[in-house]
Amino acid sequence: SPGMGGVSRMSVRPGSSFLNQDTGTPPRTADNGDGADDDGEPADPELVPEIPPSWVPKVSIPRDAFDMRCPRGSKLTLYQRAQHEIFALFGDTNRYDGMVEKLIIYSDDERTIQEEVREIFQRRRDKLHERCSYPTKDMSVEHFDGG
Repeated sequence: SPGMGGVSRMSVRPGSSFLNQDTGTPPRTADNGDGADDDGEPADPELVPEIPPSWVPKVSIPRDAFDMRCPRGSKLTLYQRAQHEIFALFGDTNRYDGMVEKLIIYSDDERTIQEEVREIFQRRRDKLHERCSYPTKDMSVEHFDGG
């Protein structure tokens, strides 16, 4: 009994709570993590709590849609003083020059005066990674990967 000597009895029955009724904690077991008892036999399946099935539908993305980050090869997002364009990495709609991203920063809200143009590249033979051009300063900076 729970009042005698601090010893509590706990029994696990199908459909009953798995927690110790006195302390509200799960029972202690000497499990080594492989799901088997000390004698090597599989653990009692009644002691494993049942997990309800997921209520979220399984996500399925077609391979061609996954390979192409954007539908029809490019995706344009306009911001207050910027324009961000991403391009497909693979597939029939990828760019011939390897450009995967282009960011244009404008100096006005109407997006007419370009302040900076950043172009990101991948899979190029010359290892060009990024090109930053500043049209107002007539300057261009190119960054290359090593190798």
